[in-house]
Amino acid sequence: MTDHRDKRQRPIGIVGAGLMGGGIAALICAAGLPVKLYDEDAVQLSSLEDRVKTIVNELETYGLAEPGTTHKSTDRLEILHDYSGCEGSVAVIEAVFEDPEIKAAVYSQVEKYIDTHTILATNTSNIVPSDLIGGMQHPERFLVIHFWNPPHAIPLVEIVPHSQTSSKIIHEAVELVKIIGNEPVVLSKEVAGFIGNRLQYALLREALW
Repeated sequence: MTDHRDKRQRPIGIVGAGLMGGGIAALICAAGLPVKLYDEDAVQLSSLEDRVKTIVNELETYGLAEPGTTHKSTDRLEILHDYSGCEGSVAVIEAVFEDPEIKAAVYSQVEKYIDTHTILATNTSNIVPSDLIGGMQHPERFLVIHFWNPPHAIPLVEIVPHSQTSSKIIHEAVELVKIIGNEPVVLSKEVAGFIGNRLQYALLREALW
């Protein structure tokens, strides 16, 4: 069932509480949006709230978050016990290991609980989205939303659709990234390495030469 509440009120789901997933969660909490996060790793989850507060406090210290945001930040964070908690999210961002099989297992679970209008995204830094859609029920809602590391310090977010991604989903992904407070850049077509990594490696090759 589609939830028509304002996007600022609907939670953003995140799968993966590691370096990137935790950082993205902190960034979203600092922006005042609710987060629902799932991870099977109890060790990652045990330190998540402290990591979120540390990041949000850094943003607050440098005037990049409203005063008092650190104190409220973890109130916006809900740790999920299973994938069913993703239901009602405006978007679900997967931030697990860079392994297509692991990612595919996540998508098969998430798709059981989100509606057809929910953005399903991966934070991969190098896998083109068309390599991840085989077996998806609704590939038209899937794309890359690539936050850089650390996500709270680097404004750039690469949005990489594949040939089946709907224009509506692309537009909504752009708007969502802006609401979070980052700067989205949309690729006109998918390409290995996206924008940033292709430029970095070109510079690295030249420097090594």
